[in-house]
Amino acid sequence: MDSVLVEKITRLVLAKLEERPSVHHLSAEEIKHWNDITLSIQGAKIANTSFDSAALPLSNAEIKRWNEITASMQGTRERGQVTFNYN
Repeated sequence: MDSVLVEKITRLVLAKLEERPSVHHLSAEEIKHWNDITLSIQGAKIANTSFDSAALPLSNAEIKRWNEITASMQGTRERGQVTFNYN
């Protein structure tokens, strides 16, 4: 490769690197602040999640809708797939 070309490319790259603002690293205090924010967000998500320990049975409307969905799939009833009663 031509050494003059390599020198020109190198000078262009170095000039571009000098144009960039210097990298600013977070201080220990800033990192702690972001970690506190992250923990508070995670805590809020957990607090807003309701945990229902008892599973509730499907309503008649939900069972009917489930049967409509499974029936809409081609050939599901013919292959003996489970159908729920919604009486």
